[in-house]
Amino acid sequence: MEQPRQNLKESGMSRIINVEPSDEIDILDYFKDQFNEQTKDKLEKEHPQELDDAVPVINNFMKDFLKQYGIEAVNIPVKNIYLIDWSKLTEEQTQILKKKAQETAALYNSAKQAIVMLLNYEDDKKLVFFQTLVHEMFHVNSFISYTRFNNQEGGYDIKLTERVKNDEKKTILLKQRRIGFSVCQPDGVAYFNNLNEAVTTELTIRFDWKYFSQLPQVAEEYKRRQDFLEEEIQTSGKKLDLDQTKRKLANTEEKQQADGSWIFTVNPYPYSDERKNLYKLIDDLFEKNESEFSSKEEIFNLFAMAAMTGKLLPIAKLIEKTYGKGSFRNLGEKTAKKDGD
Repeated sequence: MEQPRQNLKESGMSRIINVEPSDEIDILDYFKDQFNEQTKDKLEKEHPQELDDAVPVINNFMKDFLKQYGIEAVNIPVKNIYLIDWSKLTEEQTQILKKKAQETAALYNSAKQAIVMLLNYEDDKKLVFFQTLVHEMFHVNSFISYTRFNNQEGGYDIKLTERVKNDEKKTILLKQRRIGFSVCQPDGVAYFNNLNEAVTTELTIRFDWKYFSQLPQVAEEYKRRQDFLEEEIQTSGKKLDLDQTKRKLANTEEKQQADGSWIFTVNPYPYSDERKNLYKLIDDLFEKNESEFSSKEEIFNLFAMAAMTGKLLPIAKLIEKTYGKGSFRNLGEKTAKKDGD
């Protein structure tokens, strides 16, 4: 069973599988150095000072938040967060990243131990920027493992060359095995990928509503969203499901139209379909095991702790007990993502 080498992660990497214990320590130390010794990229934009001021505060919030899910959060340095300077990109690079930006607003590059933001940090869009950043910070803090890969012809994710130990040079190929709840297969299929993104987004939503009111960088946007929520509460009264409403209320915007008029829009959090499917599953698991759980949140916590700690067994046992042998694997296949999807 994949377990962390130690309780406290020293980078975004948790485990290296199928290598000698001494090699695992050596490789984890390599990624620790990568994590702590980031250098400025030629395509990177300078950070606004207020962004750099916010990151340590968010790290502290993250430490407080993740204790309930069984881990000590890693402190992510400001320099590990990259803003793209689009003016410095080639036409080909621009096309590639714009296509990527249609799929996701940011990504975590575990090989380089860096978060790459595809969003701009700009007025009236800071709330969604920080929501996206926190989502990626959850990925960094989640259980991440790589396994040794033996195909020299390709298909590996990371190639570590000339790793020197006892005067012996080594080349080690690595392929991702786990990221959060997602389990990566040798053929490129990532079981539970959609489920992993749903869990990560749900964690982001909880984090947002608990802490972002304390973040001055988003004060104006947060107040506008809060005012909208209070209006909804007054209009709907007791009929309003507050938790469900918050899950649909990532941010609000006032947009000017071509004719000069303004419209008010409400934007949802991402992965809405994946999160709906997660909650259908949680609702059903709660209904079928109501004597064992006091709330649906207890079941969500099993999913979240599995993503953060790497311990899938408790939620796997619950699913197998509820739906029968093989149901956990079936869920993995149902929520999988293939290379190129």
